[in-house]
Amino acid sequence: MEAFKHDDIRIRLNGFEDDPDFAIYIKGLVDQIHFEEAPSDSTTMASFTKYEQLVTGAIQISSIQGVFSAKARGVDGRQVVHQVFREIRHQLNRWKRRRWRKEHTDKSEFYPAP
Repeated sequence: MEAFKHDDIRIRLNGFEDDPDFAIYIKGLVDQIHFEEAPSDSTTMASFTKYEQLVTGAIQISSIQGVFSAKARGVDGRQVVHQVFREIRHQLNRWKRRRWRKEHTDKSEFYPAP
């Protein structure tokens, strides 16, 4: 088992000992999501496991804004990774759109047009 830890990030990898590039790949994606796309107060946990021919993956981002999570499974590890990160990005983008609309709606209520 390989694990990466940062104050707000935890990554667990099981069954990928024969593929060190996979660990680097996952760490890069998790860092990108956490530092560039997730809420600033979030913690991120990701877990990927390979057992025989099956790969399972999950990511959870928790913050005051809410919890965002995604899971996937399949036989191709990189495909599972893409499914998980595509779903988590979809959730984060939906949250950003709602937040943006709310901020602009709230401002127009406080600052009526002349």
